[in-house]
Amino acid sequence: MGTTTVRSYELEQMVGLYCYFDQHEQLERKEKMVDFYQKKEKQMQHICFCGHFSAGKSTILNHLLDEALLPQSPIPTSANIVEIKRGEDAYIIHFTEQKPVRLDSSISLSELHALCRDGEEICKVEIIKNNTDLPPQVTLMDTPGIDAADDADRILTESALHVVDFLYYVMDYNHVQSEVNASFLKHLEALNKPYAVIINQMDKHKEEEISFDDFKSSLEKVFQQWGIQPTDVFFTSLKEEQAWTDNQWSSLQTNIQQKMVQPCQELVDQTSYHGINHIIQESIAEKQEEMDQKLTELEDELGAIEIQDDRSKQELQSKKADLITAKNDVESTYRKMVEQTLKNAPLMPFELRELAKDMLQAYEPTFKIGLFKSKQKTELERTRRLEAFYQALQKQVETTLEWKLRDKVTEFLLPYTSTALNESIFDKQFSQEQLVEQMNDNVRTTGEYVLVYTDKLANQLKKLYRQYYKDKWHEKSNEIFREFNEKIDQLDKRIKVLEQSQKIKQEIQAEKLAFMHYKNELEEHLSSDFRIDQRQIEAFQRTLTEREQIKKLMKKEWNFQDTEDGHINENVPPLKKNARYQMESTLEDVEWLVEHTKEIDSLKPFIKEIMEKRERLENRHFTIALFGAFSAGKSSFANALMGERVLPVSPNPTTAAINKISPPNEEFQHKEVYVHLKSEGELIADITSILGEVAFQNLDEVEKWIHKHKIDKLQIEDQHKTFLHAFYTGLPNLKNKIGSSFKIHFDQFANYVREEQISCFVKEMELYYDCPLTRQHITLVDTPGADSVNARHTELAFSYIKNADAILFVTYYNHPFSRPDKAFLEKLGSVKDAFQLDKMFFIVNAMDLAKDQTEVNLVTDYVKTQLKSFDIHHPRMYPVSSQQALQLKKEGQTTTPSGMKAFESSFYSFITEELTQLSMQSIYTDISRIHALVTKWLELSHSDQTKREAFLAKNENNQAQMHHIIEQRNTSTYFQSIEQKLEKQCFYVMQRFMIQFIDMFRDFISPGSIQSNGRKGKEELVIAIKELNKQINERMKYELEAILIRINAFWNVEWKQWRNEINRQLQKVDSSFSLSELEEMSVEEANLFQKIDLEDKTVQGFAHIFKDTKTFFAQNDRDKLEEELKQVFSKQWQEEFSRIQSALKDHYAQLWIKEDQQVWANYSNEVSTYFENVKKGLTDNFENIELLEKLNQELMNRTNG
Repeated sequence: MGTTTVRSYELEQMVGLYCYFDQHEQLERKEKMVDFYQKKEKQMQHICFCGHFSAGKSTILNHLLDEALLPQSPIPTSANIVEIKRGEDAYIIHFTEQKPVRLDSSISLSELHALCRDGEEICKVEIIKNNTDLPPQVTLMDTPGIDAADDADRILTESALHVVDFLYYVMDYNHVQSEVNASFLKHLEALNKPYAVIINQMDKHKEEEISFDDFKSSLEKVFQQWGIQPTDVFFTSLKEEQAWTDNQWSSLQTNIQQKMVQPCQELVDQTSYHGINHIIQESIAEKQEEMDQKLTELEDELGAIEIQDDRSKQELQSKKADLITAKNDVESTYRKMVEQTLKNAPLMPFELRELAKDMLQAYEPTFKIGLFKSKQKTELERTRRLEAFYQALQKQVETTLEWKLRDKVTEFLLPYTSTALNESIFDKQFSQEQLVEQMNDNVRTTGEYVLVYTDKLANQLKKLYRQYYKDKWHEKSNEIFREFNEKIDQLDKRIKVLEQSQKIKQEIQAEKLAFMHYKNELEEHLSSDFRIDQRQIEAFQRTLTEREQIKKLMKKEWNFQDTEDGHINENVPPLKKNARYQMESTLEDVEWLVEHTKEIDSLKPFIKEIMEKRERLENRHFTIALFGAFSAGKSSFANALMGERVLPVSPNPTTAAINKISPPNEEFQHKEVYVHLKSEGELIADITSILGEVAFQNLDEVEKWIHKHKIDKLQIEDQHKTFLHAFYTGLPNLKNKIGSSFKIHFDQFANYVREEQISCFVKEMELYYDCPLTRQHITLVDTPGADSVNARHTELAFSYIKNADAILFVTYYNHPFSRPDKAFLEKLGSVKDAFQLDKMFFIVNAMDLAKDQTEVNLVTDYVKTQLKSFDIHHPRMYPVSSQQALQLKKEGQTTTPSGMKAFESSFYSFITEELTQLSMQSIYTDISRIHALVTKWLELSHSDQTKREAFLAKNENNQAQMHHIIEQRNTSTYFQSIEQKLEKQCFYVMQRFMIQFIDMFRDFISPGSIQSNGRKGKEELVIAIKELNKQINERMKYELEAILIRINAFWNVEWKQWRNEINRQLQKVDSSFSLSELEEMSVEEANLFQKIDLEDKTVQGFAHIFKDTKTFFAQNDRDKLEEELKQVFSKQWQEEFSRIQSALKDHYAQLWIKEDQQVWANYSNEVSTYFENVKKGLTDNFENIELLEKLNQELMNRTNG
């Protein structure tokens, strides 16, 4: 057998690569170089166990070590990397966000298991044991399940593979052919990792179903199809030996032992060599991908540029210059032509000057005709001579100037524009009055005067025509120059295109050079001649020192939460046991105040307001919304709360309506039910959501369509077929009642829930029922399951999330969160911080299925961990058994093991105490205002008349100052905070989409939704893309609703801060005054949602990328489609939220102005009322001094207490 030379990299090269990756901010790769350095330096071999959760990885390691070091459970256990090695007993904990710590070995196994389960804060746990058979240079690794619900587990596992020398991949017998297994093992092949496969839990094998030989043969074929080559395959069971006769557990143990004792150096060098090569090639490929993407963008830009001719930029610029010169020449020629014509026009020949002389003579001061009636005759003669000269002048101008200019200009402009110059300029713009205006007061008919006068007239007329044709040029210049300008614009565009093309070519070249420089520079580090400088060595040594400096902690310094034997109530945040205000004492204080202020008229307005608030407090109605998937036990839980079997259990999931249980009232008696049927539009919306693109105008069309088509042949889900059958069957009986509301008796209630041909038409039913729950003024809303068919449930969820006083989310004991559950929890987590109180309660139902309290704690802790992924931390969580609780309540037992008592105690305390805090605070604010007024009256009662008058004068001044403060308030500062909040929320939404799109895409574009090849596969892809589009619209809608909820909450925060700020300013003027508490505002919402819809043509275009499933999923065609769709949807998403942001900004600005005027008008009235009562109290209350003294003392005790 020949020998193989194992290539390796020196420590110095690893240091150089560390510095290079650090320089280029590739932090993960940088840290991996440190791992390789330490691995080579310590000659440490790593043997890793991977596989999906619950396959038995931790159990195998525990059996190997003969000690239960790792947690074992049917739910995912190891949530972080666990390394087991030999050395002085200790546990090193590596955190995601802080430096590691070393714990001593005194912690218990349950505490150790808790550390292994904590995947939120801890990324790795090192277990160092001295009493182990592990060789000192071997590390065993356990990893999180790669197909656990949290994808972060798979990522964490893959991030640790670089140091692994050999890997055992553990499969559950029932999940051998899982796609997850195939993709992970292919990944190992790409990394050049040697590995063996362990088929565990072989005790599940039934020989009568399939022979073991056939099973092994099918497994070999699967591995061959996957293109994987494990070094060995082991078939094992860790149950008792007789569980499966062909158990290879002993062979596996031997194989592992052999791996642990073989020489390390060759393995370590091989792992480091392949690992470093992979990292370098991965980095180069990443850079090349960045470059290729950039080049594709640049080449697309270049390809989109149309170069229309082969002329150079210089040639185009020369042509443009010629056109500009020609354009200027046209205007210059025009002006010269007009000027030359004006210059050559003989406007004043001898004959015309003689007529001018004759006319001027008539205007001489001494001119006179006849002896009798000479004045009249003189005027007539002047008019005659003026008319004669005017007519002669007009004829001369028209013949020598106007007609010539008209003809010349018309002919000149003919090549450029068809212009008709028919206007008579002289006739319209020159009058006889202008002839007279040109004469002096002392007219003479001397030769010189006549010459000067006629020259002036000629110049004036030429100026008139010059201006006319100048204006005409400006009027027609755009038309004249249209062809010139179009040619110049075209040349400008061609020049710009050439410049843009040249710039892109330069950018392409620069990108290529930058990539080659990076690639060459990185590959230089692999050369045996590579050397590093002292500075790099020192930097790396500092990193090593920091890694090895691990803080030591004693067990008592660590805050352990033992999740295996602790009490589940540790999961529930404590309620405010010592709340500032208590309902009972608040009502007592109000009652006392009303009784002891009867005789003080000045306080009656305050007392009236307090009594109204007390009445609202006592009669407040609470809405509690019940959420959860179908079969989670919501209705059972509701029955347990009521103590009676009221709601029918397990309604059909396709037809569930909203069921409300409300307190009886004057209109509705106990056990009466009010039914609301869906409208025609709502039913059509439900059916359209099932059938997709089929459009209906009315229910008659729906009925005809269903009659024509065979429902069972439709390509829709079974629950949707059931809904359509029920609708078609029930429509004839309920057609006349569509959209109506009516009462039914309780005996019919179950039919309206259970009978599908009725219940599919029901929108909502409200049952009025007297029970301990409703006597607390509570309405319980049992909502449809999140995975129901009804189209409106997304809107419903947000409506109740926002408006309900408390939210109860029920999940089943041994059911994981479904996709609809996750969608709802995501919405819940996205807005929870907007609420003043944590109003969410989480119920794990059917706890009676657990074998013991430890298992209950384990499951609830797991659910709590899952909730963290939805940003829900420290939930109020209660494991209950609804079935047991209802049975025991009916039997009259108060102490029950069902878990219901713990929930009800916490829940009712929340309802009666926490939810009413703001109302009680408002009452005590008013009581404090009364106390301040009484104190002021008493202070004045002990003053003399002079001081009172001075006080009144000061009061008037204070009142004016306080009104001025309100009037001069700065209304913009707080609204700017609203605008900034809105801007930030919209920005985060746009950023989140880039991250969320990947998960949405892979949920819908998956092997489960696209299983065919060819045309059918393309059709499946089209359907999947449309479903993705629909999901994106759903997400957009809830993101918008989440923004509205957050802004609503922030709106109230800003208003209260503003109220408090103005209140502080007012109290600086008068410390006894206080504004009343600002009640919660309900901000009017704007309906701005618009769908993003891809056109059919666009969707079909994307589908052309599909050829067959193998090419699509295995050869990155799906990745290409993902990137293309991401770009399209991201652009539309960003455009839509930019529009929404702008519209919301305007909407909130208008609302702010409206609220501003109303709120501060009310507060201004409070200021006026306060000073009126102070003044009134001076005269009205002197006879009540003793009463005021007692009242003051008691108010002091009550407000301070």
